[in-house]
Amino acid sequence: MSDEHPLTLYCGGKGNGKIWCDVCEVELDPSKWFFACSDCEVALHVQCALGDFSRLMPGKLYTFGERECEVVLNNLYTRPFCSHCRSRCKAPVIFKENGKDNGYICSLSCLSSYLCIDFGPPQFTEI
Repeated sequence: MSDEHPLTLYCGGKGNGKIWCDVCEVELDPSKWFFACSDCEVALHVQCALGDFSRLMPGKLYTFGERECEVVLNNLYTRPFCSHCRSRCKAPVIFKENGKDNGYICSLSCLSSYLCIDFGPPQFTEI
C-alpha cells in the first residue's frame, strides 16, 4: 500500500455491507481492530498492515545455521515472490537470504518452513 493519507485504527464499527482487507482479501470483522482510510476506501487487518517482522530493524542480519538473512523493507511497487510459498510478499518488512537473487521470505511461518526450524506460534497481542 502506498497512499498519501494516514490510516486510522478502528474497532466496533457497524457499517453497511462487508469490509474486505486490501492486502489478504479476507473479510474483516469490524468488532476487532483494523486500519482504514475513508478517503481511499482502504481497509487492512492490523497483522496485514504490520506484518510478522514489523518489529525488526531493516538492515539487520540474522544467521540461521549456514544461512544469513537480512531484514529488508518491502516498499517498491513490484513486490517480490516468497521463496517458500511463491506468493507475492505483501508485508512492509520481510527477510532476504543473502547471496540469493530471489531469496525473499514473507512471513514467520514461511521462514520456519523454509529453514526447517520451529519458532513456535507467533506471539501477537491483540490491541
